[in-house]
Amino acid sequence: MRALVYYGARDIRVSEVEEPEPGRGDVLIRVIACGVCGSDVHGYLGITGRRIPPMIMGHEFTGIVTDTGEDVNDISKGDRVTVYPTRFCGNCSFCKTGLTNLCINRTVLGVMNVNGAMAEYVVVPQNTVIKLPDNIGPIQGTMLEPLGVVYRAVKNAPNILNNSVLIAGAGTIGLLLLQLVKLAGANPVIVTDINESRLDIARKLGADIVLNPEREDIKDNLSQLNMDGVDIAFEAVGAESSVNQVLNSVKNRGTSILIGNSQRDITVNMQNIVTRELKIFGSYTYTIEEFKATMDVINRIDTESIISKVIPLEESPRAFEELAQKNSNLLKVVIRLD
Repeated sequence: MRALVYYGARDIRVSEVEEPEPGRGDVLIRVIACGVCGSDVHGYLGITGRRIPPMIMGHEFTGIVTDTGEDVNDISKGDRVTVYPTRFCGNCSFCKTGLTNLCINRTVLGVMNVNGAMAEYVVVPQNTVIKLPDNIGPIQGTMLEPLGVVYRAVKNAPNILNNSVLIAGAGTIGLLLLQLVKLAGANPVIVTDINESRLDIARKLGADIVLNPEREDIKDNLSQLNMDGVDIAFEAVGAESSVNQVLNSVKNRGTSILIGNSQRDITVNMQNIVTRELKIFGSYTYTIEEFKATMDVINRIDTESIISKVIPLEESPRAFEELAQKNSNLLKVVIRLD
């Protein structure tokens, strides 16, 4: 079968590889479409250590079941499906309380040495396979995974209704966040990014205020709005500058929710955190139940404005190169394999 294989930093090629076979409890899926996550781009650059070559990336996908192994129930050939990309044990203390995202034995599809879905076929455990409703198309369905990330972060945030929200980063996650907090009644919603094209999309999707921190002082702008800070701030980049931006933007006792997971180590001002009694917590992916819940939300979200292009597998190496450019205007790229 054809697959996009990661061989090392900036070395990703469409190659012929052996088609996987389902074992006991497994499901073989013919991939229709697979989104390129920001973490895939970081893996392509070789900066995270979370891709061990040679391997196949990809965890945001939809497909059709073509075969099943022994002991597979309630899943049949021809089913349209998506997949919860975290393989969880079901037995640890976190799994037993529903926190499958924090399973101590977890592996993630398309991460480390676990082959993912940027290929014509992929094998996954049956307990991660979720049937795709008829009202969700295969391209749209690739957005369920990033929407799950956002769904959990908003679900676990303090009360959003009528409270001010700042979102640092207008990439895929930031723009989905914008739409979910607007649905939750946030007012006003401020989105920051250094890419003007992305800020334009944020305006289109309902941001009340957009700011470029390279050109505008965030705190000065908040002061001009008679705000001593925002109630809640989401960090959707994973960089030191944007983490400190959200910490400096919240009011005393405000809440900062960190979603970005790119830069491993950062420096923050502890006095700022302690003396203003700031609340900070991380939000990591989503549980399987939260992933399922996104299916009831996705048709209330504009995903078309976030998907920059849909490409065949052969064009994907060039798309990775473009996505990796510092000032790229691409948001979500979806690889179509059918």
